[in-house]
Order: sequence, then structure tokens, then C-alpha cells
Amino acid sequence: MPENTDLLVGMSAEAEIMLPQLESKQVWLPTSAIRQHPDGGASVFAINSNKASRVLVNIVRQQGDAVLVANATEGQLYAISGVSRLYNEAAVTVTNRSEIND
Repeated sequence: MPENTDLLVGMSAEAEIMLPQLESKQVWLPTSAIRQHPDGGASVFAINSNKASRVLVNIVRQQGDAVLVANATEGQLYAISGVSRLYNEAAVTVTNRSEIND
């Protein structure tokens, strides 16, 4: 402890620590939603107005049949099957909405 302080051993203090926020959002998705790329990258397909839109993501971790990905938006609808056949602006039909809760 520094010599020039008003604090004494045994006293309590209050501190506020500012932690950096994550720049990208992290979302749990089923492993079936992930499309692996030959270069090691990964993507998912967001669904808006019955059209697919590819989103590049970073895999943070995998736990069972779920994957935590960065750069995805919570609450967004994602394709969880047939992703190997999807491409940008591909027409899709939403047949079932499901969520994975952490």
C-alpha cells in the first residue's frame, strides 16, 4: 500500500471498474445453422422477408449441439437446416421457429 494515503489496513473502500464492452454480439445457435468455409471461416444465413442473407460469424465456443457465435444479432431469425444449399437472396420458406436458450 502506498505510504501517503488516508486508507488504513482493515478499512473498506468502494471502487467502480469500467469493463470494455464486446464489440460484436454473441448468440447461441444450433450447429446445423453454421456453414463452414474451406478457409476456416464460418457463416450463418439470416432470414428477412423470406430471403436468405449470409452473415460472417466467428465461432466462440461449442457446447453439445449448440454454438456460440460472435457477429450475430439476438432475436434475428436464422436458417437452421439446408444451409449448404443457401446463397444470398435465396428464397426460403419458414416452417418452424425455434430458439436455443443458454
